[in-house]
Amino acid sequence: MLAQQNFIRQTEGDNMPIDVAPFSSALGASVTGIDLSAPIDADDFRDIHAAWLEHLVLVFPGQNFS
Repeated sequence: MLAQQNFIRQTEGDNMPIDVAPFSSALGASVTGIDLSAPIDADDFRDIHAAWLEHLVLVFPGQNFS
């Protein structure tokens, strides 16, 4: 069974977790709990980058870009 990772953001009083759920043991993960239409702080970037290094492919479902 693949483990889901949770990164807890604690910037500006926000404790909403970034959830990283692997698709398979080979590669890929779904990342939720972050709004990519807003600026990303250094901690969020670090967590997303760490997930990318581990899973190689990241999918951010439900994002709205303009």
